[in-house]
Amino acid sequence: MLYRSIFFTGLIFLFFVDIGISQNRDFQSANRLMQQQNYEEAIPILSELHEQNPSSYVYFDRLIDALINVNNLNRAEEIVQKQIERGFVTLQAKGKLGEIQHMKGNRDKAIEIWSEAIENNSQNIQAYYTIASSMNNRREYDEAIKTYRQAQEIHNNQTLFLNELANTYMQAGRFDESVSEYYRLILESPRQMAIVQQRFFQMQDNNLYEIASFELEDLMMDLSTSHEAYAELYQLLSWLLLETEEYERAYNFARFYEEETSYTVYSLFSLGNRFLSAKQFPFAENAYKYYNESTNLTTRYRSFDELSNTYLQWAQYAEQNNLVPADSIRVLYQKSYDTSEELIDQDSDYQQINRVLARLVDLSLDIFKDPEDAEKWFSKLQQNAGSDDPYTLYAEGRISIFNNNFSRARQQLARADRATDQSDLSEKVRYFSALSDFFAGDSEFAEIQLRSLERRNSSYYANDAIKLRIWIQDGLRADTTGSVLDSLGEGMFSLHTGNFNNALEILEPIWDNPRNPFADDLSVELTSTLPEDFTAFKLQLLNRQIETNSQTPLLERLMWDRALLVEQIVNGRIVINRNLSAEDKFFSSDVKTEFTRDESEEFFEDLVISFPDGFYASYAREKLQQFQNGYLQ
Repeated sequence: MLYRSIFFTGLIFLFFVDIGISQNRDFQSANRLMQQQNYEEAIPILSELHEQNPSSYVYFDRLIDALINVNNLNRAEEIVQKQIERGFVTLQAKGKLGEIQHMKGNRDKAIEIWSEAIENNSQNIQAYYTIASSMNNRREYDEAIKTYRQAQEIHNNQTLFLNELANTYMQAGRFDESVSEYYRLILESPRQMAIVQQRFFQMQDNNLYEIASFELEDLMMDLSTSHEAYAELYQLLSWLLLETEEYERAYNFARFYEEETSYTVYSLFSLGNRFLSAKQFPFAENAYKYYNESTNLTTRYRSFDELSNTYLQWAQYAEQNNLVPADSIRVLYQKSYDTSEELIDQDSDYQQINRVLARLVDLSLDIFKDPEDAEKWFSKLQQNAGSDDPYTLYAEGRISIFNNNFSRARQQLARADRATDQSDLSEKVRYFSALSDFFAGDSEFAEIQLRSLERRNSSYYANDAIKLRIWIQDGLRADTTGSVLDSLGEGMFSLHTGNFNNALEILEPIWDNPRNPFADDLSVELTSTLPEDFTAFKLQLLNRQIETNSQTPLLERLMWDRALLVEQIVNGRIVINRNLSAEDKFFSSDVKTEFTRDESEEFFEDLVISFPDGFYASYAREKLQQFQNGYLQ
């Protein structure tokens, strides 16, 4: 008898398991049909599942959604009414019933149904959430807000539904009230900050960001820095200010935060990195300078390192795009060098001293063309880190390139790349390794090195990598023997090492022919690299390229370079001395080298007219404004 009972119990269990598996399979099929918007085919499956399981909210909810999507509101209403009569998931059903009435145009009836549901379940917190969600689904935001507020009053808890209230205000476009609720939420629960920031990010609305930043700034001015939510709120504020490009406000508040605390919170330090990413170099400079006199020596020395790096990136960006006169760029490079040198004088045991010494090697070679100075810093680096340190290997490779020892450079740079786990150093190593191969005439191997680097579009060297690889590809197409690339590599090496006259002699077949495929790129390269003694030659080169090759993609850059050069001549920042012979061999005497203020202004006007939305348009308009201000003085 016992065995027979166990046997029948097992059969019943297997029967229900089989039914469950079958229903789950049917529900998955219905879901797939819903995702494919085949609602008509999904409805019979969901109807059967609902009839078999009337107490299941999942089947009920999906069936109602399917009926609504095919606009069969009458049948949807019948099923909801029946569900209410059965007493299954009554609250959710009444929420759905209100939505259906609203869709049928019976707004007052919908509000009445929702209100009645709340009145009958006033002590049930879930009821407020369910009904307000239905209201939001029908964009009845004001009614939803009233419902959430009613819940707070009845349950005497002003922290209820803060997130839901904020989201509803946001959907209603009531940004002031929305951000106020979000900030109350963060004050109550600082961990919610990431969710709030994500919500702001999803909106992508500058008006919202401006309102949110002003509201938050006012709130934080009255809030104690010791409040548990202050740090999270500050992170949100700095993000909002950077998103709206309010860089000065971001700097000022970060400084206020730092000065209001009795300990270092590094608010300006973290902001400095973000200023660098946004190319806001003056603000980054001020952020790091703040810590130069810190009593915390670790912080002070790190600020010198970051400040030196800021000057370097500032100079490189300005030079790459020719945004300021050459003498201003030179000053920035000198500041980077001096700041690094001062750091070494103050603390020769600084944690990142190897990076600083390698930077000094770079500056000595790239900017000052002084291999002896580079050797001095390399010796200190070798003594400090040893011969196998990646920075030592990199520095030795750089010096080997300058000294025309390309095989040694390739070996040391390859070793440096294998030895480092720092992406910044690896990018520099790969670029200069490729450049060394290009100088040595091994263009194909250089191209291989460049492919991986140019994919790192955040790298400073990515643009240079792309440019060099295009040169190699164009050179091989123009001359499969590689002789053009050999000459180009040899000439560029002379530029790299400061042998400018020799470089111009080697490169003359290219720059002297405006139709040469490399002439435009080389004109930009020579204009940005040659020193002041070659100003007249640079004007001649730019004029010829602009007049001869008006369809070049580099026309805007060529016009900007010429306008900036002429402005410097007019302002007396460049003086062309006819007694200098640096460019006599290459200079044509009929090139105009004297200009009036009006002529200088006209060059910028021509640029704006030709490229009103170009990269340099905003810079040119700023120059024109400066001219106008000058006339008013």
